Amino acid sequence: MTSQNAIITRPEHDKITKYLSEWNKEVITEAKKKGILMKDLAADKANRTEFEKFLTKQNPSFVFLNGHGDAETVKGHKDEPLVKCGDNEEVLKDKVVYALSCDSASKLGASAIKKGTKAYIGYTEPFSFLTNKNKECRPKDDELANVFKEASNQVALALLNGKTAEDAYNVSQLKFKELMQKFSASNAPLEAEEIRFWLFWDMQAQAVLTR
Repeated sequence: MTSQNAIITRPEHDKITKYLSEWNKEVITEAKKKGILMKDLAADKANRTEFEKFLTKQNPSFVFLNGHGDAETVKGHKDEPLVKCGDNEEVLKDKVVYALSCDSASKLGASAIKKGTKAYIGYTEPFSFLTNKNKECRPKDDELANVFKEASNQVALALLNGKTAEDAYNVSQLKFKELMQKFSASNAPLEAEEIRFWLFWDMQAQAVLTR
């Protein structure tokens, strides 16, 4: 990914989206370091009108979608559909997309590729992560959730550093494996078995599609 502009959606209307939004402050910081203009559609700005307007006017080559989703949809603020299978996938034409959203790589990703998307990295099953119940009001301090952030964010960070979609996927896959190994150690925390299970789940669900 060599474009000097990009877009990220960060809805923040419930616990899950607040976590994802917090995670991706790291990605926005990395974009600034690289001199890449990353349009940040945070909170209520993560709506279809703002999203499509930026894509039409600025034509970014990297689109990073965060939010709830299903096999056919990635959603924004208050679950408004931003991209929907059979509706507006063409807005992703010629772009590299990373969708941190449940299920969307199974149908939407494939449909987007058929309609000209350069690459689509996402998940074919629900993306899942653990949280510390005592830190859910402070996502950045949640040591359990941050394990999953570390693996997921590898995709966007690699793309911002010029890696191909396939390479970014491989970097993330490697991080999942490294973390599973880390939480297999004898000094791993009590939650280690559950952490390993969900890391493996997300790793297996992650997919890269290219045209």
